[in-house]
Amino acid sequence: MGVIILTCAIIKIFKLKRRIGFISAMICIIAIIQINISEKNYGEVISKIPEEIKLQAVVISDGIDNEYKYTYVVKVIKIENEGTQKDIKLKLDLKVNKLKGNIPKFGDIIEIIGIYEKPREARNYGGFDYRDYLKSKRIYGTIECKNYSILSTNNIKGVNKFIYLVQNNLKDNMMKILDEEQGALCVGILIGDREKISDKTEEDFKKSNLTHLLAVSGSHITYIIVALTSVIGKANRKISNIFTIIFLIFFMGLTEFTASVMRASIMGIITLIASIINRKSDTVNNLGLSSIILLIYNPYFLLDAGFLLSYAGTIGIIFFSDKIKNFIQKIILKEKKNLDDVKGHKRHSKIIEIKKYRIIINKILNSLIDSFSITVAANLLIIPIIAYMFNTISFTFWISNILAAPIMELVTILGFIVYFISIIFPIFAEFLGIILNFLLTVLLKIAELSSMLPGSSMCIKTPSIGFCSTYYLIIFLIFRIKELKQCKKVSNIILKIKRYINKYKLKIIVATILLALSVNCIIRIIPNNLRIYFVDVGQGDCTLIKTIQNKTILIDGGGSEFGNFDVGESILLPYLLDRNINKIDYLMVSHFDSDHVGRII
Repeated sequence: MGVIILTCAIIKIFKLKRRIGFISAMICIIAIIQINISEKNYGEVISKIPEEIKLQAVVISDGIDNEYKYTYVVKVIKIENEGTQKDIKLKLDLKVNKLKGNIPKFGDIIEIIGIYEKPREARNYGGFDYRDYLKSKRIYGTIECKNYSILSTNNIKGVNKFIYLVQNNLKDNMMKILDEEQGALCVGILIGDREKISDKTEEDFKKSNLTHLLAVSGSHITYIIVALTSVIGKANRKISNIFTIIFLIFFMGLTEFTASVMRASIMGIITLIASIINRKSDTVNNLGLSSIILLIYNPYFLLDAGFLLSYAGTIGIIFFSDKIKNFIQKIILKEKKNLDDVKGHKRHSKIIEIKKYRIIINKILNSLIDSFSITVAANLLIIPIIAYMFNTISFTFWISNILAAPIMELVTILGFIVYFISIIFPIFAEFLGIILNFLLTVLLKIAELSSMLPGSSMCIKTPSIGFCSTYYLIIFLIFRIKELKQCKKVSNIILKIKRYINKYKLKIIVATILLALSVNCIIRIIPNNLRIYFVDVGQGDCTLIKTIQNKTILIDGGGSEFGNFDVGESILLPYLLDRNINKIDYLMVSHFDSDHVGRII
């Protein structure tokens, strides 16, 4: 309620239009204040939880099978000697041999005796910070269970119970109707649950730059709003908008309040509220206000990759897609005019034939241009975030996205239709499921083939914050060049720079080359400090040395004697890239035990 009041006050007091600067400032201020408050509260809660713990809690998730253990999320009711605790969630690890056939289920109240483990911070420089990840989920640590007992069952009622039943019903129905891999993919697309998606599929989607298809996004919300307002809106527009708002809130719960879904849903809700009160809605304001609401709800979303990618992609589409589209259309029209001039009289006799197909061709062409423009616009702002967080960059993202986008739209719409029909007419749903299964197979094949394209996923060193900031500044200047030219002061400066460059072109080129060579020589001559880094690779050892001559020496690389976890790919390689190292000069192996050399290749 406080968030809604604050949002309404901001709109009323400031009469927001397109005050992007104000919105950005508000977002930063709210995020900083909220993170500081939450960090203090988070630390206080963690410090009060004893290492050896006995507690009562309610299970609020299904168990995830991790080979030798089941992992649950539990909400604490009472900690022994600490009294009642509110809004504390913990991860619970149950070893398989401790289950004894009596597996906890969603809604069970259980008594647990175990060891509490505080959330771990990043073990290596630039590494994955598990503590920040748990913060974004509002989870305060992990309990390794020694013993447990189920006190009562089915203790979650109301909306939460209904959401859980719908989630499981959707999963069960789609897995029955579709093939195993296709069903898992469909569940991931519809509600963002990727638990049953195979590692191969995840890797294919990652390499083909299609991972965003496995997360519920703004397109889902658009389909929901259009569908509901079209069906119910015929009776009463305001009633249909209110019903749609209620359904969007329910859908956020269905997808477990992920950042991308909340962003799109809140923007949709604000638009619908504006329609109800007969006010004009502004996309930029909606985007800014949704981010403020999200950061008040959970400030640690600011550290969440889904939050950053969702907002960056949306901003890119809002500000750049139309300009890219207009640019492409101008090029096509220019080429078309030149072609007509060259072949003028030869084509005159075929005008009637061409007219028959012109409408269809134009529709296909416009659809491709739209898809390409949106994809490029979104990726222009997403690329630095992906490079910074995941050390990858793609040059073929536009190919995979153009191929996958129309299939994705059909899968999303048909997926929801199949599910709703499966509740009423299961036989008819199975018939439609054949079509849906085929589309999902095509989507899987697109991801697989796109991942094989040269340049689909290139590994790069972690860019600096300064580099990313410069990149965004250049993008802004490129797309705002017309507005800058209209400003007399700026246009005069640009003209002077152009004249100066034309006049002293050769001297500038020579001076630039000499400066670059001089800087390179100075960097090589100036000695560096000897640096020795001990890399935490779990079991085993790994040491990185940087000599005063900037040579890199790697001694061992860690490894695991059990399981398939790739230490080299998941820990060591990202660490080297975070240290801005993409070349190892000397590699030394102390001995050939698997925990020292097992994953070094």
